[in-house]
Amino acid sequence: MKTVTLMTHSAENTEALGVYLARRLKGGDVLGLTGDLGAGKTTLVRGLASGLGLDTAQVKSPTYVLMHEYPGEIPVIHMDAYRLEGAGEVNALDVDLMFHPHKVTIIEWAKNCEAIMPQQTVWIHLDYQDGDQRNIVFEAQHARAQDIVQYMESFEK
Repeated sequence: MKTVTLMTHSAENTEALGVYLARRLKGGDVLGLTGDLGAGKTTLVRGLASGLGLDTAQVKSPTYVLMHEYPGEIPVIHMDAYRLEGAGEVNALDVDLMFHPHKVTIIEWAKNCEAIMPQQTVWIHLDYQDGDQRNIVFEAQHARAQDIVQYMESFEK
């Protein structure tokens, strides 16, 4: 398991971290985001979208619609599993759509669908600290995901 812990000091800094992370992503990569309400998951996704050259104005938390797809050179599947309850709902998801080899998949509240998350998932836990600070922990077990986590060690705040 490879783990990297970073601290951001503002929403802008969290978005910048997302932009930086996006430089390393390619189709087939999966990011599983966890953290309490208001921890900055959607802010991070906005940065990821910006770094992938997508229109950040379209990035909204998909809590009530479950999933958004953002078109681009590398399309993004943005899912929010907050409202999923139980194995039946998780198993009913279209994993072929969610984990497409030519798209980046980002899932907020990913622990709610942990049973179907692929091995190559980069787990990102956001933890609210004082003020606008966020403690952000990246974890990975699979080789490709570990490369992404290793890359994050060089993020400059």
